[in-house]
Parts: sequence; C-alpha cells; structure tokens
Amino acid sequence: MRWTSREFGPVSPAEFIPVAEGSALIVHLGAWALRQACLDTAHLQVLAPGLRVAVNVSPSQFRHPGLVQAVQAALQHAGLNPALLTLEITEGVLMDHDDAIRRVLDLRRLGVRLAIDDFGTGFSSLHYLKNLPVNAVKIDKTFVDQLATHPDGVDAHIVRSVAHLCAGLELELTAEGVETGAQAELLRTMGCTLLQGWHFSRDLPLETLCERLGGERRRH
Repeated sequence: MRWTSREFGPVSPAEFIPVAEGSALIVHLGAWALRQACLDTAHLQVLAPGLRVAVNVSPSQFRHPGLVQAVQAALQHAGLNPALLTLEITEGVLMDHDDAIRRVLDLRRLGVRLAIDDFGTGFSSLHYLKNLPVNAVKIDKTFVDQLATHPDGVDAHIVRSVAHLCAGLELELTAEGVETGAQAELLRTMGCTLLQGWHFSRDLPLETLCERLGGERRRH
C-alpha cells in the first residue's frame, strides 16, 4: 500500500497504516489491496505461470465478519486459482481473536494458503503451528538483521531452530528483511525455503515488474 499526497508527497505506510488501523478505513483499504493483488497476479500468469502473491491481513480486517466472503469474491472476480494466494496473519491476531481457528479453517476451505507473519515476536507460536492448518511461516526481520555480523550469535541459532522445525512440519519458511548477499547466503545454508527483501528488489510498480518478468521469459 502506497500513498502519494498532493500536500506532503510520498507518505510512508508506517505512518498512515496505523492511523487507518484505528478506524474502519483499514477494512476498505485491505479489501481493495486484496482485490487488486488477485487481479494483478491473474494478469501476471501470462508472463510467469504459477506466480504466487502474498497479502497481509490487518487485525481489524481479520476480525471483520465479511473477510471470508471478501476473499472468495476477490478470487472469483480475478479468476485466480486460490492456491496462488497466501494470506499473511500475525500471531497477535490469532491470540486476541476468539474465533480465530474457525476463521482460519473457513479460509483454508477456500483453497488459499495461510502464513504466520512476524514469527517469533508474539506468544504461543508452537501452539499455532500445532493447532492451525497453516502452510508457511515468515521469520521476522529482527532475527535477520545481525546474521552477517554475528553468524554464530543468538539470532542465528534461533533461525536454524525455526528452519529445522518447519522442515519437520513440512512448512514453507520465508526470511524477511534480507538486505545483503551475505545474509542471503547464510539463510540458504540454514534451510530457509524463501527469502524476501531489498537484496533482491526494491518495491516495484506493476508495469516495471511486467517488464522484468518479460525479460526473464525471453532469456529462457
């Protein structure tokens, strides 16, 4: 989600998302982002068949009674295979919401994938892995930042342990906030399934992404 204000210029999501989260506006923003992500991903299948998209679900959006219907409508409108959509939810949302398990089960019945975002920063993480039908875990950036300078430090041991756990549970593991080649190499050796961060690309508009994917397709 990006906002360019006529008065202030580019406004960081770190500034306006918390404000939106404090009102009903976040539900509308989240629904728009979900619809647009599904439409764009369906469009990109021509250039990259099987390309998946992950969409963050805010706490208010997750608690909203119309979430499951909104996800289903977005998929149907875009004509997108549900297996290509991953919804990212935080541990805190699961802990605070009494109907969390029912909501997760309803979403899984649609055929979408579910990932626990910011893994390791909340509570009862292992409880969720045991009781919820999630597909993936995203280890928080705070465990990645110091890896290159402290490859044998506490964060490195935590990442290795989480990677081993996910491998045993057959869960996909994504490391967030990868900004250097040294971090990427270490995370690969530790067993991280996927890597995400500015080392690979900054944020891109859809048109630029299409150009890059088109170039990759021509090279292959």
